Amino acid sequence: MLFINKAKETEAFLKKTINEKSKIEEGYNNNSDLSEPEDYSLLKDTVKMDLEFGKDSFIKEEKISSSMCVKKLNTKPTVAKRVQCKICKSVVMKSYFKQHMTMHDPNHSKYVCEICGKSYRLICAFYNHRFQHSTDFLHKCQLCPYKARDKALLRNHMKVHIADYKYMCTECPSRFLFRSNLNRHMWKHKQKQFSCDICKRMFHTKLTVQQHHEVDHLGKKNHSCNLCGKAFGYRKAMMKHQRTVHKREKREYSRMPTYLQYENKN
Repeated sequence: MLFINKAKETEAFLKKTINEKSKIEEGYNNNSDLSEPEDYSLLKDTVKMDLEFGKDSFIKEEKISSSMCVKKLNTKPTVAKRVQCKICKSVVMKSYFKQHMTMHDPNHSKYVCEICGKSYRLICAFYNHRFQHSTDFLHKCQLCPYKARDKALLRNHMKVHIADYKYMCTECPSRFLFRSNLNRHMWKHKQKQFSCDICKRMFHTKLTVQQHHEVDHLGKKNHSCNLCGKAFGYRKAMMKHQRTVHKREKREYSRMPTYLQYENKN
């Protein structure tokens, strides 16, 4: 606003000066007077004043911009707060702390499903599990026979039809529909850090080491074929057995949709 007002004042002053100068020039042409007009010095002062004003404004803008840059450099990105557990001394996110403390609760399995008997530490996990026992598949796909219990599952299913492979691997050209599939794929590009104490075989996670120890060294077989009853240690081995022995067709996805499982049971 100061600049606009100054520009208006300068423009009015220059117009007035030019008009007076033109009148003087007319008199000069008539009288052949070579003397400098009286207001010409004022014109010089005005131009000088405008230049100084522009210089000062530029300096002010430069100072403001530099101060803003300094502020931007000094501002640190917000870091998620972490809290240390007083019981196990582990450091967890503050938002996860309440959920972590339920692990130290002696009555941590207080949410028990009355249908299948599974217990949960958190009420949200308990409600999500209870939802799996629902038999109402109200949300139907208009392109295929797929049916879902809620809209979120149907939205995820629709990504299959539109081929929305937006999750891309940074190490290879692989693309995925869901972030969970990408995260599972990324383990292939990471170095194995966990080893078996018995055979020294390397694995990506502690969970896979534990599974390897139970199946290969303890002989546990928790996956049985529903056609012949033969038991296997790994699910992949059981699925391969069904395809080779029982000639079961390979599904497009590894697991049967929930609505088909319910219909097959009935």
